[in-house]
Amino acid sequence: MQWLFFLAGIFVGVILEWLVDWFYWRKKRVAWSEKESGLRAEVVTAQAETEAVRAEAETVRVEAESLRSELAVSEDRSLKLAMAAEQRDDLSVIEGIGPKIADLLDGHEVRTFAVLAETSVERLRAILTEGGPGFRLADPTTWPRQARLAANRDWERLQQLKQQLAGGVRKPPQPKPVPRTT
Repeated sequence: MQWLFFLAGIFVGVILEWLVDWFYWRKKRVAWSEKESGLRAEVVTAQAETEAVRAEAETVRVEAESLRSELAVSEDRSLKLAMAAEQRDDLSVIEGIGPKIADLLDGHEVRTFAVLAETSVERLRAILTEGGPGFRLADPTTWPRQARLAANRDWERLQQLKQQLAGGVRKPPQPKPVPRTT
């Protein structure tokens, strides 16, 4: 009979454990599962946001690199311009430019043969007009061409061109002498 009570006790214990599990622990497990699935969804969302932020950070890094390289190029260009601004050529080498016109051009940032070669004739005329009535008579038509030759250090061709000019303007062709008949 003791065995019967023992088996009955085991049976009642199993049933009580099942009831406690069914009514108490299963509800907790379901709540935990729901919490866990909610947390998993938050983790997935956070991972997606992290990837988006990483991609944006990479884009910003690439843009920053691009801006740094542009800044370096700009600084290099500025340095070259500053060096060119400090450099001065003797512009009076150009036929038609004297010391006063050279000073006037210097005041307008035209200090080198290269800059003069790139300056348009219209801009040169505007500078001369702005300089006053004493400068308006000068004709800058050939100055950029002469300056290009001087910037390239082609002194021989510059000299040949200057021999064809008077005051920066081409000399009119000399009339051929008419043979005298006697």
